[in-house]
Amino acid sequence: MIRLTDVSRVYTVGGQELRALDHINLTIQTGEYVSIMGPSGSGKSTLLNMLGCLDRPSSGTYELDGQQVGNLSESELAKVRRYRIGFVFQSFHLIKRLPALENIALPLILDGVPHDQARDRARAALDSVGLLKREHHRPNQMSGGEQQRIAIARAIIMDPSHLLADEPTGNLDTKSGTGIVDLLEDLNKRGKTLIVVTHDPEMGKRAKRAVRMVDGRFASDSAQGGA
Repeated sequence: MIRLTDVSRVYTVGGQELRALDHINLTIQTGEYVSIMGPSGSGKSTLLNMLGCLDRPSSGTYELDGQQVGNLSESELAKVRRYRIGFVFQSFHLIKRLPALENIALPLILDGVPHDQARDRARAALDSVGLLKREHHRPNQMSGGEQQRIAIARAIIMDPSHLLADEPTGNLDTKSGTGIVDLLEDLNKRGKTLIVVTHDPEMGKRAKRAVRMVDGRFASDSAQGGA
């Protein structure tokens, strides 16, 4: 479960304070599917960075599965990100010189898993996203939709409980984007908490709960039909 209590994030820009998050209160239950929407500058990406332990609150508290993470050391935060949170980005962030299988296996290898075991687990993850035949292809040999599937397989290789997706269909055509959303939603149905930041109102409607942000605050937070 995620719980933010009275969280603010303030930056200093040109000697002036910029309040990116303004006294946010948010609870997300384990296994929920939540979309976060709002105009540029509304604070949604800052919120996602906070949830992903890429940033810290200026004030307030953040609890992840009962643990307060706001005051953890950098090495402790790295462990939280490694084992409990999977990230899916708009720009894929794949390593260009590595084939699909090695891109997926990399988090395991960095975690000290023997290379053969890491490859076997990566192959299973690759199969789960329907791209086992692409295991030897490098990113520049794959379509955008295929690259995003590789990125999702890498995001779930450590079996995180939470998936955070930042505009996951932003660089994709409609058909590829629909396939990616279907894949993410299938992972949510398997029990993973899914939080998606999107500008796409149609994608936002697919979530079971929609949060809309304006000026660092929640303008609305409502349940909806979802996919």
